[in-house]
Amino acid sequence: MSSSRILGVDPSLEFSPEFVKAIKEEWAGRVANIKSVEEFMAQFPKWTRLDAITRVVGLQACASPDVIREILTQNDPWAFGHLLSDCPPNITITVLIANPEVEKHIPKHPQITCSIIPGVTHWVQYEAPERIVNAALQSAGKSQQP
Repeated sequence: MSSSRILGVDPSLEFSPEFVKAIKEEWAGRVANIKSVEEFMAQFPKWTRLDAITRVVGLQACASPDVIREILTQNDPWAFGHLLSDCPPNITITVLIANPEVEKHIPKHPQITCSIIPGVTHWVQYEAPERIVNAALQSAGKSQQP
């Protein structure tokens, strides 16, 4: 059986009810009070102007803070880590996270390796895409070892 690797980039697998309650209002607030392109560029200096424009348009597409609240309400509990419990033995998963606080929400599993990427935000794909590539290559190297 050949081995397969999955690389999760800052995935939202497990959130406690308290965490969901907090982010529900935080994320709804982001839609209610959308920052300007310039504000996003100042907050995230590694972003391009297009990155900031895309973020603004994405938030505008949500249309209402109620959309965010409803998405999080419909996905209660926010618990998807259990889906990994039936992971076949030939699958290895590497999870990259930007915020060390999120690590406690990643389920403990022998086939899951969690790696914190310091110095980036949740937007690692914009800020440090090379770290994603390096993690994928490192994961592939580990999986090929006997």
